[in-house]
Amino acid sequence: MSILTETMIDMADRHVVLGPFQVKKQAGPFEIWKKKSYVALHRQLFDMGAIPWPKSAGPSAGLKRLRAGYEDHKYWQRLLSSAFPQSYPTFAWQESLPILATADVRFDFPTTTSAAYRISPVMRAFIYPFGWSVWLSLRVTGEHSLQDLNSLVQSLVSAKPLVTGSPSKKVGLKEALTSVGAGIKSAVFGGANDVDTQDVLIVTTVLAKHGGSPSPGGMSAADQGSILRLVRPTGPPLTSLHGHIYQLNAASTPLEYIVYDEHGSFIWLEHLLDPIDLNHAHLRCYHNNTFRSLTQAWHMQGLLERGLQLPKLPAALKELMSTARRQLLSPAYENASLHEYLRTKRVVDVLALALKAKVP
Repeated sequence: MSILTETMIDMADRHVVLGPFQVKKQAGPFEIWKKKSYVALHRQLFDMGAIPWPKSAGPSAGLKRLRAGYEDHKYWQRLLSSAFPQSYPTFAWQESLPILATADVRFDFPTTTSAAYRISPVMRAFIYPFGWSVWLSLRVTGEHSLQDLNSLVQSLVSAKPLVTGSPSKKVGLKEALTSVGAGIKSAVFGGANDVDTQDVLIVTTVLAKHGGSPSPGGMSAADQGSILRLVRPTGPPLTSLHGHIYQLNAASTPLEYIVYDEHGSFIWLEHLLDPIDLNHAHLRCYHNNTFRSLTQAWHMQGLLERGLQLPKLPAALKELMSTARRQLLSPAYENASLHEYLRTKRVVDVLALALKAKVP
């Protein structure tokens, strides 16, 4: 039996906002839908590090700090073909690099007194020139099982386990994401209309454990059902690993695998679960790179889908859509989860439409 002791779960929604590109003047303190403004803001954030919400920008609407949404990690190094972070702001527009915002609101995830584990939530958001994702990160520590992980995610999507505010109130995942997103919509995009996919991206990685490991060919029905539900928390549940598992090194071990669905990934890398040297750091890095790359690709897909519906493309939007097409068609960085995502029907279909529409 697997006894997990640390797991990361990252979840995000996605909103696309194209209105500011179509009007001559759109309210908004940073004008991030303009290339010069967006690059200048990234340079300021990189040079200064995390900064409080500027008073000159007006009411923060629940946003506490802003900083550059990239770090000196493999994903960004590959995406930008550069190992020099000081150069990254230069690519902010041409590679659609996000800004990272910290929410000025606390969310707690209480557990029962009998639970042997603790859940630590952090709420943040990625902001692009054309939209945003609110990001809930959960670190689960202490002894827990795959069934416990499934139960806590199910409680997020179907109940109200998060506690926030003063006086405190209980909210579910969608309400929590929407409340933070409303602040971004108001404070950053001046209230411009957005399109919400209603889907949630989720990446789960086991970072530490003791005891046995769930082998794809021999795991219990309960473990398999829990993993499958973690990659598809809502809608009809998956019933089989067939067509939803990517084995990274099947010839030498069955315990290196990714279970995936269109918007979900579960990562088990046995060799990095051995608590020696830098294994834990490498596993956390793999998790972060997977979540960041999937979020980026999901936004590129959303930008193309919405942009291709417009009768006329402004020059600035056409430039961003060209980046989106390139990143989906020829990714500079591709892990197992992204590999499978880029082969989903919606990505394949939107790339075909972009080709037909002659998006450069």
